[in-house]
Amino acid sequence: MQLDRLAVLSFSFIALGALAHGQATLRWRRVYNDPAHPGSADSILASAVASNGDVYWVGDHATFTTTGGIDLRSTLNKNSAQGALLWSVGLTPALDTRIKQVLLDPSGDVVLIGVVGVYYNYPDVIVAKFAPNGTLRWQRQFGGVFNDYDTGIGSVDAAGNISIVGNFQYGSIFSELFVRVYDPLGNLLSHNGINGPAANADVLHAMAALPGGDFAIAGESANGGFVARFTSAGTLAWIDVTPTPDPNWSLPFHRLAVDSSGRIAATGYRAVPGTGYVVGLLKVFDVNGAPLLTRTLGGAFGGNAHAVEFASDDSLWFAGAARLNNQGDTDCVIEHFDTSLALLGSNTYDTQSNYDGVRRVIPGENGEAWVLAGDSQLLECNSTAGVSWAQALTQPGAGEVLYSLQRVAPGSGAFVGTGSVDVSGSGNDYDALLERFDVTVFPHSYCTAGTSANGCSATLSASALPSASAATACTLTVGGVDGQRAGVIFYGLAQTALPWCSTGAGASFLCVKAPTMRTGARSSGGTSGACDGQLTLDWNAFHAAHPYALGAPWQAGDIVYVQGWFRDALACKSTAMSDALALKLVP
Repeated sequence: MQLDRLAVLSFSFIALGALAHGQATLRWRRVYNDPAHPGSADSILASAVASNGDVYWVGDHATFTTTGGIDLRSTLNKNSAQGALLWSVGLTPALDTRIKQVLLDPSGDVVLIGVVGVYYNYPDVIVAKFAPNGTLRWQRQFGGVFNDYDTGIGSVDAAGNISIVGNFQYGSIFSELFVRVYDPLGNLLSHNGINGPAANADVLHAMAALPGGDFAIAGESANGGFVARFTSAGTLAWIDVTPTPDPNWSLPFHRLAVDSSGRIAATGYRAVPGTGYVVGLLKVFDVNGAPLLTRTLGGAFGGNAHAVEFASDDSLWFAGAARLNNQGDTDCVIEHFDTSLALLGSNTYDTQSNYDGVRRVIPGENGEAWVLAGDSQLLECNSTAGVSWAQALTQPGAGEVLYSLQRVAPGSGAFVGTGSVDVSGSGNDYDALLERFDVTVFPHSYCTAGTSANGCSATLSASALPSASAATACTLTVGGVDGQRAGVIFYGLAQTALPWCSTGAGASFLCVKAPTMRTGARSSGGTSGACDGQLTLDWNAFHAAHPYALGAPWQAGDIVYVQGWFRDALACKSTAMSDALALKLVP
């Protein structure tokens, strides 16, 4: 491990404090630069976040030379979930290597895909694998006769095989698309050239792995934008070409998303003939390539599409920018479609920033989504694409921008952002920015359940987030209760953590702040002496029967705090408490 490369990086911590006007809390922030080359453009090319919160990222240090060239150096780095820099290693070759993608394989190894010879003639493709401690396991380099710029897109399957797609240039323009597969040890399994939709004019922009090992690609050609599905061996299953409506404009697809059934969504833009502007374009295909949805996005003076993602329930999020006038004033646009691709809601939002588009959409598990919009704003959107709250993630006026956002793991409220800081304000000297922040994700469990005299520890859960309009069912269940006990589920509009009793059996906490609302006594059922009892509440039925209960009338975005209580004669205060649950109402 080349720890001497640490001398190249200078890290600093700048306290930002709690971020206001939202629900994101900054955990740590790191800025790095290259002190050996003042005035360099330092950036984070690509990153990947492990499920434990560790961050692997590639730093790029670019400096103009006295001869007018570019001195480019890259490093692979690892930060812990707490922000500490664990190690940094240089890449080989030391100069002119640009990594475009960082992936983690099932064993936890780090896979880098990119190009070498970026600013010289005839760059090649590079793929390398590192151990979690930064040790190089293997590295491969390959290429066509000429330049292979549009490579650096790949995926790792459940077996650890690495698929890479890209372009080989054999003449003055791109000609051959390819798929190349390595096994986990770096052995070449296959290489297949792919005939694109246009001879000698195909450019690849995106790749997405499909269930079962197939993959989708998207890009542009002289004939228009294309989306295709291939087997893992590179055999074409189908291809769809959207003809360009204006010969003066290309029609590229830049982003791809796939769902659990194999549907493919692609976004790009197309020209509007006779206007001089473009609009964002969304196309969705079924597993056999049949078009399911075509939609454009833009304002009176055009627009663009920047993000597309399927949620875990296979609903679809689509976002971009709408240009409102010919002075360049734009707003970001966010749309959400249900699983049948019916529009659930569309929202236009002005972030009041220099760049009013969407950089990333990350769907949640309960109909919400987090959107990185503008220069560095985080928006939380509800299921109808309405903005629940918005918050700046960088220091205002400090020349800071976040370009990318990743979630640590599904269900997690931990996020990692990467971007840059304009150090001098001149646009010529940049430091790279890496930060970790947390967002409260609902339903959110808090407080510690008490343990009854019988050794039972009750846990509260919700079948879904409650709906302000009662559009969806919500059942609250306190499981693990002593059998054949009387109990109640109660709620309030604020949380607390007061000791209910602190000695002997049943020691627990009161976690809902007064005023509280009891929802009626009930029996836990189950078996006396066992922990198989439960208390249940139909949230919608209770509020239909009690329209003036605490908190009514409910509005989307309201937060309610719920806890379970049950009799326990041998415990202190003769009762025991479950843990508590924070729930946010959806539309």
